[in-house]
Amino acid sequence: MTARLLPWLCLAVAALFGLAIALRLRSHDVPLSLTLACALAVAHVVDRTAERVIGGRAWTTYRCPAPGCLFEVRVRGVDAGESRHWQETAANHPTH
Repeated sequence: MTARLLPWLCLAVAALFGLAIALRLRSHDVPLSLTLACALAVAHVVDRTAERVIGGRAWTTYRCPAPGCLFEVRVRGVDAGESRHWQETAANHPTH
């Protein structure tokens, strides 16, 4: 049950942060379009960060073993065969 509520919890926290930013910007007479853009950007960043921090245990990350390469694959809810496929893909990707 907790796994089903986690995305909604992250979204609610993100919405509250976005609303707080929007209210602060509106009190300084910032145009509505800029206020909306900033509030949505903050909400998106908070949502993604909260999901990674709180729900990070549910993801498996495979990184390229080459030194200095930043390529990574994040998977969730896959079986052993598909997990192995993504592990091999991360180790042998074509963007080197």
